[in-house]
Amino acid sequence: MFLKKVQKSLIPFRLTMKAKFTLSLLSIVAILLVSSAISVFEYSRMSGYASARVEQNLKSIDLAGELAGMCDRYNLAVLSAVGGEARAPEFGDDAFRQGCESFRNVDSEQISALADSVMYSYAAYMMVSKELDSVLESDFIDSRNWYFERLQPRFNRLNSYISDLTGALYADLLDNSRDFDSGFYRSIIPGVVATMAGI
Repeated sequence: MFLKKVQKSLIPFRLTMKAKFTLSLLSIVAILLVSSAISVFEYSRMSGYASARVEQNLKSIDLAGELAGMCDRYNLAVLSAVGGEARAPEFGDDAFRQGCESFRNVDSEQISALADSVMYSYAAYMMVSKELDSVLESDFIDSRNWYFERLQPRFNRLNSYISDLTGALYADLLDNSRDFDSGFYRSIIPGVVATMAGI
């Protein structure tokens, strides 16, 4: 008798089939909302980080090309002066040095080391190129031999280091692009898991 009274008192607390179905749908919606929020947060974080690094790589690659162009133009101007077609040229020393310093902002030890190599080879090249005025004024020094035997090898070394630096920047750009792709897939995993759990 007492047991029947207890059972009757519990009847209002029993959930109907419709209420159970509604509650389960609300649970699934909550899970999907939380997982979507996690996915959006993770994607925006990874996207911002990877995009900033990719943008930095592209700017650095453009800068390396500009530095290479500066060196090529200067070297050709020196050759013209040696050939008697022009006077000793000027070089944008400050711009070149500032450009090399900016490569230190790239988060890569290899790129920093290559930037140092570019600076050292640039200093050696410029040290020899400053002999040009005395070479042109001298009656004893063959200016063409000076150019091809002393200056050109140093220019080739400088150009080689700039090429190596550009290659390292392209490799870093590729790595950052892969990180961007993998970050996208990592960000959608919570949503996929939650959807499968909901199903």
